[in-house]
Amino acid sequence: MKQKREKKIALVTGAASGLGFALSNLLSSESFHVIGVSKNLQGLEDLKKSLLKNSNSSFDLIMTDLKDQKQVIDLSELILKRWGYLNVLIHCAAQSSGMAPANIMFDRDFSDVFINNVLSTKYIIAHTDGLLKASGNGKAIFIDDTISKKFLSTYSASKAAIRDIVLCYKRENSRLGPTISLFSPKPMPTKLRRKFFPGESETKLFSCLSQAKALRKLI
Repeated sequence: MKQKREKKIALVTGAASGLGFALSNLLSSESFHVIGVSKNLQGLEDLKKSLLKNSNSSFDLIMTDLKDQKQVIDLSELILKRWGYLNVLIHCAAQSSGMAPANIMFDRDFSDVFINNVLSTKYIIAHTDGLLKASGNGKAIFIDDTISKKFLSTYSASKAAIRDIVLCYKRENSRLGPTISLFSPKPMPTKLRRKFFPGESETKLFSCLSQAKALRKLI
């Protein structure tokens, strides 16, 4: 038996750290039941402790590797069986690459980044689209990053590929929905950014919570 629609159901990927962590806390404090997913078990444990500080929070945390299509299918089937729909998808999950010149090829590094970033985005779109449509007014928000600096060609190319996939998805659903958006957060003190800019002063960066609040306006 499907639960009554007392709270909106929000699926947040990459929920164990950074923007996804902040969004999970923000939405669970409002009228949302948050389904937070990540392949980082310790990060999900930390998120659980944070969410439990709010007695009104409502959530499920599920360890999921989004590059494994079987796990994504299992996740979508769980949501279908328990709720039957999904109001909001926020796809924050991303993997960085090692920094290297564009003229040097590290096959495994390149493949890992494209599988974790691009292929996983295709999987999450394919297996949540029906759930978003079932809600009647579903919204899917994908985190964009237009960074294009030297030694970041692999990561930048993967984000560009995701952007084009999302824009095609948006055009395909412009008439009937779900509503598709890209959100470009301002620079934040995340693990990914620290890998690219070690030693950068965090005083110049924006908090993950501030960007979560900015994204919230799209929901």
